[in-house]
Amino acid sequence: MASHVVTPVSVARIVYQIVIESRANVRLHLVFAAVLLILAGCDQESQNQKIATLEKANQELKAAVEKSHAVEEYDLQAKCSKDAKAWFKENWQRDKDRLLLDFTNHCNKSMNKCFILVEYHYSVGKEGAWANDMTIGTFMKT
Repeated sequence: MASHVVTPVSVARIVYQIVIESRANVRLHLVFAAVLLILAGCDQESQNQKIATLEKANQELKAAVEKSHAVEEYDLQAKCSKDAKAWFKENWQRDKDRLLLDFTNHCNKSMNKCFILVEYHYSVGKEGAWANDMTIGTFMKT
């Protein structure tokens, strides 16, 4: 028993035979043309190629967006660092009693804030005693 496979070409042949046999009807010619156009657009191989092309383009766009976000995040971190350094220089100065004066900064993107931690060790009295002070500050990123 032979199996019959229905393909766009076999359907087009059948429709074409129907059109030829009933030459008197112009509408059938239009139906034939429409079916051929639909079948041409339904070619599975060309659709697979289109899908593969679109998936590749989608992956390239995702990579570009991720790269853009990484650059944006790096720029925000650099701005936070620059602003923290300027704030530190403006608000803190070394003197003879300060044993250690340093700062670190952290950029929190979700909070849209730049944090600065100032660590300050200073002498207390003449016996070599010292104290430690740590201050946390924040400011908005612009």
